[in-house]
Amino acid sequence: MNRSSQPRFGMIGRDYSQPAAPRWRRHFLFGTPESAPARRVLFLMAIFVFVCGVVGARILDLTMPQYQVAAISQAIAAVDTGEQKRPMITDRKGNILAIDIATASLYGDPAKIADIDQVASALAAVLPVEQHRLRARLDNPDRRFAWLSRYLTPQQQAQVHDLGLPGIGFRREYRRVYPHGELFSHVLGYANIDNQGLAGFEKFLDQNNPPTVADNSVALSLDLQAQHVLRDELMAAMQEFRARGAAACLMDVHTGEIVALVSLPDFDPNHPMKSPPRARFNQATLGVYEPGSVFKSFTTAMALEANGLRPEDVFDVRAPLRIAGFSIKDFHPAERPLNIAEILTHSSNIGAAQLALQVHEEAHREFWQRLGLLQAAQLEIPEIGAPLLPKKWGDIERATIAFGYSVSVSPLQLASATASLVNGGYRVAPTLLRRSEPAPQTRILSEETSFAMRGMLRQVVRVGTGRKADVEGYPVLGKTGTAEKISAGRYDKNRHRNFFLSAFPAPEPRYSLIVMLDEPKGHKGTFGYATAGWTAAPVTGRIIARVAPLLGLRPVQQDLTPERFAQLVEQP
Repeated sequence: MNRSSQPRFGMIGRDYSQPAAPRWRRHFLFGTPESAPARRVLFLMAIFVFVCGVVGARILDLTMPQYQVAAISQAIAAVDTGEQKRPMITDRKGNILAIDIATASLYGDPAKIADIDQVASALAAVLPVEQHRLRARLDNPDRRFAWLSRYLTPQQQAQVHDLGLPGIGFRREYRRVYPHGELFSHVLGYANIDNQGLAGFEKFLDQNNPPTVADNSVALSLDLQAQHVLRDELMAAMQEFRARGAAACLMDVHTGEIVALVSLPDFDPNHPMKSPPRARFNQATLGVYEPGSVFKSFTTAMALEANGLRPEDVFDVRAPLRIAGFSIKDFHPAERPLNIAEILTHSSNIGAAQLALQVHEEAHREFWQRLGLLQAAQLEIPEIGAPLLPKKWGDIERATIAFGYSVSVSPLQLASATASLVNGGYRVAPTLLRRSEPAPQTRILSEETSFAMRGMLRQVVRVGTGRKADVEGYPVLGKTGTAEKISAGRYDKNRHRNFFLSAFPAPEPRYSLIVMLDEPKGHKGTFGYATAGWTAAPVTGRIIARVAPLLGLRPVQQDLTPERFAQLVEQP
């Protein structure tokens, strides 16, 4: 046999007598001869990893509870389908007020359940749902889906899973949670079981598109600490004076931002239907009431603005004022004529009516319109009350409006109008959204009138009916209002709704505050008196004493003394 005709074998037994594979294929499959050992190692490692992955997946499937597997699958599906949660709501400092949490809800497939009674009985033992209700939801084999219980706790979910019932499954849902319970209930409102906003800011979210930040949250103007102070003091006042209800609104007089807003009684937005309808009624924004003598503040500003009167101008208020068969009297009649500043300080009904009658009917209406007291306020919640106005605007209507009757407005409107009185005369729109830039301002009062009102409102607290509202270091501007409530078609002298209108600190006010108490009763400490000076005024003082430092206000060194007041009037 010739040497050339013999088969040729290399080290691995290859028959060199056969045609060789192309070079590119040899290198692709086996690499170069030098890399062959490394390739074999990588190949074996790949097989090992694959086998471990298959075994691990099987172990995970056998050991992980099926509800966890379902939750993971639903989370992936939520990402794939772009499912969105409701925006998180925070206060102005980033504290969470409302947030969504992922929960499991239980459903059943009646077509896959052989023994409905057995399944209903087993579920009723671990769920807060009666057996007959569960059975009714499952008793329809033509249905393929029926909710059995929504928003299960992790413990309930595990207990149901351990039952191993056929035709039962879990779905991932988002539930709205309010960490602070009742504290912000009337502002935030609440969402229903399908996570749709039904009231308050939650409903506004569904109907509008407020600005959100990167973490899908909305920052409100509210301050958690200030809100707590208002609610705490109002609850204490309700207990002290045995009042039916209370409300308060704290607003930045320059930006219109509402820093705190409370209405009592309130409710838990996590379980809103467990509270009666009265507790869900927002007295601070939806309720409209005759405000009593706090309106004299606006009447005084109108007289200064429309007729060019000055605080030192004098009116005779010694005798009752007769108008169209009605007689207007003072609670404490004066024994001498009073100037305009004294009319406000001593809260004279006769004097306020005389000031109002100095202004023409059209100018009278136009002034209240400018202050925003003749139309519903604009705010980022649907619970906004429209003011109640007289059908005609004659002398008797103008006279009674002057001291807070014949017109009903909300505490929110009073807070906004007060801001215009003391901020230099600018109209500010109230808002629940935190403002990063100054709000647009429209002048509605002269600077001279605004400065004069600061001085006169300070005198009311220093020497008038609002003395119990004053706070050392944070001098208060204010005005009392005690309005009789209507009962059986007539005003009842024994049932009041008390207000205190205030701003602080003087002489450069930063915040306005309205406090309202519904039907407070006097006690031994008030000598039986239940008027605003004895009830709403001290509550206001306690609120300001606690909230001012929290808002970063430093104690004021220079108060509005009578001498300083005169300087402001002469040289605003």
